[in-house]
Amino acid sequence: MRKTTFPTRKTFKELLLSCVDSSGYNVNLDNATEQEKINFLVQTIRSELGWMLEKQTVFAMSKHWLQGLASACTIPFYNGDIINWLESKGFEVTAHNEDLAIDRYWDNASFALAAMVTKHKN
Repeated sequence: MRKTTFPTRKTFKELLLSCVDSSGYNVNLDNATEQEKINFLVQTIRSELGWMLEKQTVFAMSKHWLQGLASACTIPFYNGDIINWLESKGFEVTAHNEDLAIDRYWDNASFALAAMVTKHKN
């Protein structure tokens, strides 16, 4: 049976949190809580790209950071890996919808990260 329902924002949040990588930042998050991972991601993105907030939205900053191969969040980056991840979540990627699916992947991952940044307390 074909499944055309795209993964939810909650699924994208779970993806982001499962891919947090603090190894290049001298921070140990091996047994970190969800909130500690969110704090790390938000602090990292703000320190690396906070200047962008004066000129762009939180969504645009989040998308720019993720598509720049963010070392602190190693989500699937290459198209083949993105397609494999989408298919592992039950979404059928075809030649007809592949480009749109990849665009939606980046948008949804960016919205999930932007929501974390926006809700985060300084």
